[in-house]
Amino acid sequence: MPLPRSPRGVIVKYVINLQTPDPARRSASIDYRLEDAPPAARSVVEIWRLRPGLILNVARLAPHATERDSFDIDQGPVQFGFTVAGQNRCSYANGRLAGQSHELTPGCNSIFHLSKTKGNIDHAPDKAMCVVGVMATPEFLSQYLDDAQSPPPKLLWPTLDGRADSQFAWYGRPHPRKDALVRELLSHPHQGGLERMRLEGLVLQLVGGQLAELAMAERQRPTAAPLLRGDDLERVGLARRILLQRAEDPPSLRQLAREAGLNEKKLKYGFRQVFGTSVFAYLRDHRLETAKGLLESGRMNVSEAAFCVGYASLSHFSRAFKRRFGLNPSDCLQAPPL
Repeated sequence: MPLPRSPRGVIVKYVINLQTPDPARRSASIDYRLEDAPPAARSVVEIWRLRPGLILNVARLAPHATERDSFDIDQGPVQFGFTVAGQNRCSYANGRLAGQSHELTPGCNSIFHLSKTKGNIDHAPDKAMCVVGVMATPEFLSQYLDDAQSPPPKLLWPTLDGRADSQFAWYGRPHPRKDALVRELLSHPHQGGLERMRLEGLVLQLVGGQLAELAMAERQRPTAAPLLRGDDLERVGLARRILLQRAEDPPSLRQLAREAGLNEKKLKYGFRQVFGTSVFAYLRDHRLETAKGLLESGRMNVSEAAFCVGYASLSHFSRAFKRRFGLNPSDCLQAPPL
């Protein structure tokens, strides 16, 4: 369908060259800097220019036998994609995404920025496709995201700063709310002023929801633990020796870190790096192993072994012992060593 007329000038600077080996489907160069929809796209893509810097397209592609198309994107906007029907796999040949691929099936949704990107789209043969895409310029998004109290997701920072190498692809979780918005968007003709307002509202809800999910995912992502080396690793070993020497009455984490010459953060990271567990999980396992040896040797009964390794409560000792070995402590009194 023809695009609504818009102010002269660059609205979305986006060029994608699509090459296809299928003679029945003409290769196309789609340039959204044009004031009118490109002829090659009219038959398969509906395009709405909603605001300067914001475009919606809905691609409904009939089943076809071609299994692979290639793409070569020059300059691209930030895109929000929603797969409604069909199946394909996008693979990337260059940049930060080189060698990666993503499977797109109904319910898949994503945010991506693919400037200067080449790759392939592998189609599931003879399946119709329906994909809803929202394209937004960094300038358009900055109107909403340039807020110190609510900064944009970190993944978007290079793109919003205008860096040419800001290539990324993020995939959100399928959700009934997203599917409902997309279905509502597809079910209305969106002709006339009120319908266009409704269309813009749906699009902004989709965009805002995706950005909020990305920001939440970044906040919840665990911080990578630093790798300790040299003197710090030696201090972790010292902390272990101190801990085991005083296993019956162990120091606090703060005290142990101070005596070993580390801060608490390095002590916790270091124990996980070297021993694969936390400080006090290591101590607990050592206590229980010691108690098990005492029981199996016949030198102590259950109460004596529990007290010897630092347990004041017999019930706590018995529960911890069973979680660790799958046995009651009394089972080890006559049992041969395992």
